[in-house]
Amino acid sequence: MTTLLLTDIERALRSSWGADTCTPEFRARWSPGNPARDQCGVTAMVVNDLLGGELLREEYELLRTRVVQQLANARR
Repeated sequence: MTTLLLTDIERALRSSWGADTCTPEFRARWSPGNPARDQCGVTAMVVNDLLGGELLREEYELLRTRVVQQLANARR
């Protein structure tokens, strides 16, 4: 396994974020000034590609008004 520096991971994440990878319903609020906005899924997948682990998909109700889906990385 290749040793990755934090700067390598940051570079990979920043190059993967864009309006086209933002959560579709929030795409209009994405901007280059805040490139990580609504990039949870892409971030989890890039980290998974680089470091391995297991992707977990979580769903929860937010303020009893809408269901939110989230991807997270889990290392075992």
